Amino acid sequence: AEVGIAGGRILRFDPADSLYCCQLSERYRFYETGSTVRPGALQGANFAIRRVTFDAIGGFDETLGAGQKYRCEDIDFIARALANGWEAVYDPELVVYHHHGRRDGEDVESLRQDNSYACGAFFAKMLSLGYGNYRYLLTIYVLSAPIRPNMKLISFFKGWRDYRHDYPRA
Repeated sequence: AEVGIAGGRILRFDPADSLYCCQLSERYRFYETGSTVRPGALQGANFAIRRVTFDAIGGFDETLGAGQKYRCEDIDFIARALANGWEAVYDPELVVYHHHGRRDGEDVESLRQDNSYACGAFFAKMLSLGYGNYRYLLTIYVLSAPIRPNMKLISFFKGWRDYRHDYPRA
């Protein structure tokens, strides 16, 4: 197998921006073919894709992504690549300074709920495609939520439900 995707750190351009969605890890990670990748571990704000990988996977799922109901095109692409014979790396030496403009508080809470909703759709798609190795990661994701009902978990299950409704045979 060959590395088809490389991602790296995402740092704040503006120190006033929230750290939410930044990727600060300085630890190199290698993702083998068939492995799982946690949502957010490699992000579209800083990853490169080999053209041959992009063509082999069929590009991004156009039902996902910015401007769509489900914004998880980056993790979906990575998961499909890993499931189809490609490897990925997280290299902390690959750095972008991202000016996302979001501030802690209401901006971040809204984004956190939107991301949880997208994660629900992502896991629904992975399991409906038969990517059973995502069951373990799903369990960790759900169990990491606080016991009391919270908007992250509620948004997650709404995303799951809506995706299964919109794409019953995905």
